[in-house]
Amino acid sequence: MNTTNFEKFMERELNAFLKELNRLNLLSTSLKETKSHLLSGDAYESNVKSTKVGRPKKSKLREPSEMDVISDLTAKAESKPKPKKAKMSKEEKAAAKEAKLKEKAAAKEAKLKEKAAAKAAKLKEKQEKKALADKLREEKKQQKLLLKEQKKAAKIAAKKEAAEAKKAKAKAELERKQKEAQALMNKTDVPITNSEGEVVGSKVESFNLPEDQTELKQDDSVIPEGFQSFQHESRPNESLYLEISDQSVYTRKGDDLEHIGYFDEASNTIIPPSDDELDELSDTE
Repeated sequence: MNTTNFEKFMERELNAFLKELNRLNLLSTSLKETKSHLLSGDAYESNVKSTKVGRPKKSKLREPSEMDVISDLTAKAESKPKPKKAKMSKEEKAAAKEAKLKEKAAAKEAKLKEKAAAKAAKLKEKQEKKALADKLREEKKQQKLLLKEQKKAAKIAAKKEAAEAKKAKAKAELERKQKEAQALMNKTDVPITNSEGEVVGSKVESFNLPEDQTELKQDDSVIPEGFQSFQHESRPNESLYLEISDQSVYTRKGDDLEHIGYFDEASNTIIPPSDDELDELSDTE
């Protein structure tokens, strides 16, 4: 046996035992002093009486005095007996039960009415909110439609104004050509002779025949006033002209310009003219 380990075990157990005795207040000296005496092996007798631990003795009951008896009797005399409830007959019990049931039914009915009124108020509030939302939505829709109609009317008016301007311009050009033709008609004819002196025809005075037929070809490099040369990927092989005032696009058709649409710079497309404009142009022609 390992003596050292045994001694340590006994010392640990002894310390635990002394701590438990001290907790129970069974030691007459301190824990430290008790350990010291046990380790020395000397007998020790304490002169201090240990405190006894246990249930305390009951105190003796005091004998009742005359005053206690008088006070008790006085208290009993002053206390009033509780009145006994009168017994109810069967009819009274039935009436009381019926009254209680009626009261309970009335309370339940009142509660149901209150609940129904709250539900109706909530439903009414919901309907009013929905009606207000529908009204606002309808007003917004009407405003949007009105704005759309105003924009459409303004666009139609602008197109109509542009068409009127073009119509007036075409009319003025026609009048100018008619005046020029009339002026040419009013001039005297001059005979046309060939190289041999033979008369082969007649011409208006101050009108010279071109020496070469290439002079009769239209010169595409001449741009009318108020127009600029224009190219677009949708018509790569055509010479287009753009009217600066309203972005109208024209192409050559013989000696005249043919209107083919409007140039929208935002989408880079040529928008064809509307049916109304086509009808107006056909009436003008």
